[in-house]
Formats: sequence, C-alpha cells, structure tokens
Amino acid sequence: MKFNAKAAVLAASVSVFAGSSIFAASPSSISFSNEVKSDVVSIWSWKGDDDDFEAKGNLANVYNQTVAEYDGGILKLGVDVTFAVTREHYGEDDYYFKVDWTDDSDYFIEFQPWDIVSLGLSRELYTLGSYLPVLDDNIAGGNYGTNGFALFLKPVEGLTFGAGFDYASYWDVDDEDDAFDDDYSDIALALGVDYTQDGAFSIGGSVHHVTNDDKRQVGVYASILSIDKLGLYFGLTHNEDSQDSAGLDDVDFVDTYYYWSKDNAAWYPLGKYSGICGNNIANVGITYEFAKFGLKADAAINFDHGDSFYDFYTAVELLFGLNSNLGLDIKGLLLADLGEKDGYDDELASTVGVLPKLVYTTGKHTFTAGVKIQHKGNDDVNSYNNSYTYFGLPVSWKYEY
Repeated sequence: MKFNAKAAVLAASVSVFAGSSIFAASPSSISFSNEVKSDVVSIWSWKGDDDDFEAKGNLANVYNQTVAEYDGGILKLGVDVTFAVTREHYGEDDYYFKVDWTDDSDYFIEFQPWDIVSLGLSRELYTLGSYLPVLDDNIAGGNYGTNGFALFLKPVEGLTFGAGFDYASYWDVDDEDDAFDDDYSDIALALGVDYTQDGAFSIGGSVHHVTNDDKRQVGVYASILSIDKLGLYFGLTHNEDSQDSAGLDDVDFVDTYYYWSKDNAAWYPLGKYSGICGNNIANVGITYEFAKFGLKADAAINFDHGDSFYDFYTAVELLFGLNSNLGLDIKGLLLADLGEKDGYDDELASTVGVLPKLVYTTGKHTFTAGVKIQHKGNDDVNSYNNSYTYFGLPVSWKYEY
C-alpha cells in the first residue's frame, strides 16, 4: 500500500492544473476517491501466421478503483481495491466477460499507541527516492515497511525504523509441500529505515528476505526537494534473484492481449514483455513546475543484460494548464533491450508509446479523454514475439474528497 509515499510526492511535485489541491492528512480525517477508467475500444494489429498482418478490435477492459483512508491519530486504516470487467477468450471467436478483483487490491492497518512506536499490518511505506513520477509507482526495494506484520520506531521527527516479515513466507503456502521449497525457507524478515526532512531531502532503504540468500533484495534511495520547483529521486536496487523485477514488471501503457494462431492452434501474447528485471537496477526521477507548465520524467536500467528481455525503461510527461479547469497531459515511453537475454540469439525490439489526453476538473470531479498508441518492432527472439501496434481511446472519471 503506497498512500503516504504518493501523497508526499504529489505535494512536492507539479500541480499545474488550476483548481486542483492537495490536503495533508490530519488526525480524525477521512479521504476517499473513486476512479472508473477504460480504453473504450482496443484495436490491435500484429504480424501473425505466415507473416501476414492481422487486426482485431474489441471493447476494452473497464476498471474501477476505490481508495479510502482514515487517520484517527492512534489508529490509521486504508483500503485500495480495484475490480475489473475483462474480456476472456476460450476459443478463436468465443469469449465471456469476467468481473473480478485485481491482484493489486490491498489494505493496511497501523496502530500507534505511543508517539515513537507503532504496529502495522500490510503497512507498506516507501522512501521518496524510490518513486517514479510518470509511472506513479515505487521501486519495491523502497518499502521500509512490509506487506505482512511490522514494528515501526520513530525516535526523532522525520526518522523511522521498520522491522517485520513479509507475507510471502510460511504463512503463505497453498500446500504443505510448499513449505520445503526455497521460496518458503525463511519467514521473509524485512528491515528498513527512512529519514525525511520535509521540503529538503530524504534518504532511506530496506532489506527484504534478510535470511534468504537466494531471494534477498537490498535497496538504497534518496530524494532532493530543496531546489525551487524541482524534485529529484534516485536509487539502486540489488536483487539476489535475477528474475526479480523490483516492482517494474509492467511499465507500459497496455494490458497483455492474446491472439489465436490457427497454424499452431494456441493462444499467443502481445505486449507481454513490458518490464525489466535483474540483479542490479538503478532508478531516477525528476519533477519540475513552472507557472502553468509541469514536467515529469523517470527511468530505470538493468545493468545485467542477460537477465531480462528489456533492460531500459524511460518515460516523460508534459503538463499544460490551459485555463482554470482544463489541462493537457502528454506521456511518452520507451522500452529498450541493451543485450540479448541469456539463451536467446537476438535482442528484443524496442517498444514505444504515446498517450496525450485532456484533463477537465470541476469541483471534486476530474474527467479525462485521450488517445493511446503503442508499437513494438519485429524481432526473432521467439516464434510468437512479433511486432504489434495498439490503439485505444482512454477515458476516465475520478471523484475525490
């Protein structure tokens, strides 16, 4: 759960659309938001059987995200739940619509009986330097809390120590035999620390799976906010597991789409490889605000090119305040392979995307409408990883107070 990290970064970064505001949480306060969004129609074209280009358009998935947080001083509670209406295929032309919760739905509870001590359940707190402003998400190693149980010590203002265990441990096994698997050979002990000087800087990091030599993750991050109108975020994550994405497993604009190959009588994915992983991953982010103009940019790079299909991610977002209610938001992204993955003879072709949209705010309501285009080039990495182009018409409505 990333309530606090995002709220703090939003407060320190761009707010160029007039009429928008950010309120700091105070004791006995409640915040709530609900967002409905969809690409309306999703049109895919790709290189299919016998190198022939194929195309298909469908109704796009619909998502509804509800976020609510209560801050009562001693007790803090939060929920972040998303349910989706998705189109599921079970034959070439046979499908049904599925309504279900998404995997990233979450909650947290924090009980603080004393000023310097609190107990958390699923309390994920992120040091600011782990934040990627365009992606609007954090590197996993920046979590100095846990998704299980944690104890937090706050000896002085701005300094927090966290210790506990993540849920992926003995408490998260589907079968008794799983308890003997390497992934469950420890209780996923986690340690973290964060020091934040409001409006100036932060430094922090964490160690997850402390006692597991095969899954240990270590991250160190920092942010600088003392420069007028500028925010800088950067860090380094080390994963003992080279296939760990550090939370960067899905950084593109689209959901994975599966098409039916008549030649092979099987489903093949488009847009599947949309993240990076590796033993050593560096991240950097920047926010800048000037009058009615805002800039966000972020990037992440995997230094071990044999571990991942894609090794480099970067994105830029430009924000323009057009009048008191209307703004223009333009995003662009690039995913690049800097060296072929171990066991493959070719590099993955780059993926590029662009997402311009209009943003209209009135009172507690925000409406957006835009165009989404994403393209991946052709390569010979494997038989089903062909080029594709995606086109969608994203719209959303968000209510918050």
